[in-house]
Amino acid sequence: MQTYIEKTANQPYSTNPILSNSGNIITPKYNIQIDKIAGIFYGFTGFEMTINGQVYRINLFAKQIAFDSGQQTNTIQLQYETWDDTLVLAAQSQILVFAQINCNKNGTYFIDDQRTCTQNCPSIGYYNGQVIDPIEGNLNYCLQCDKSCQTCDGKTSQNCLSCQNSYYFFQKQCMACPEQCLNLFQVITSQNVL
Repeated sequence: MQTYIEKTANQPYSTNPILSNSGNIITPKYNIQIDKIAGIFYGFTGFEMTINGQVYRINLFAKQIAFDSGQQTNTIQLQYETWDDTLVLAAQSQILVFAQINCNKNGTYFIDDQRTCTQNCPSIGYYNGQVIDPIEGNLNYCLQCDKSCQTCDGKTSQNCLSCQNSYYFFQKQCMACPEQCLNLFQVITSQNVL
C-alpha cells in the first residue's frame, strides 16, 4: 500500500483563490510506483474556502489512471473543480494505492517494509519465515527479528544469533547490558583493550 498526501495551496493566510468561478479546475498528477494496482481510494482530507460567499462547492474525482511508459510507472490524475460563487483557497486530499504482490514464485520472500520480493532475506534484522494466508496458504515472508537481535532465526529474543549494541549474548538470547557493563565496555574500548 502506498499513501500520497496531496496539497494544493497558497501561502498561509492568502486570500488569492486557487479555484474560483473564473478558473474552476486544477488537475494534480502523481506517479505511482506499484505495478499491479488492486485498488485506489482517494478523498478530501481538508480544504479552505472564503467565508464571504454562502455557497461552498468543491468536487474531487480521479480523471485518469494510465501507465506512463517513459517513467515505467502508473500515473493518476485527480481533478478539483468548483462552480458558482465558491472561492477555494487550499485543498488537500489523500490517495491510498493498494496492490497485490505475489512473492511465492521460485521460492522468493516478501519484505513488508520495502514492498518488494527477494531471493534471500537481509541477514541483518530479518529471518526467513512464513505467514498463513486463508486463501493462498503458507506465504514466504522476511520477518523481523526481535529488537534486541542483530541476526536471528526466529521472532523471539530466544532466537538471536547475534545482538544489537548494548545487549550481550547468553544461551541464544540477547540480554540488556546492566549499567555497569555499559560503563566497563566504554572504558575498555576507550583504552583500545578489545
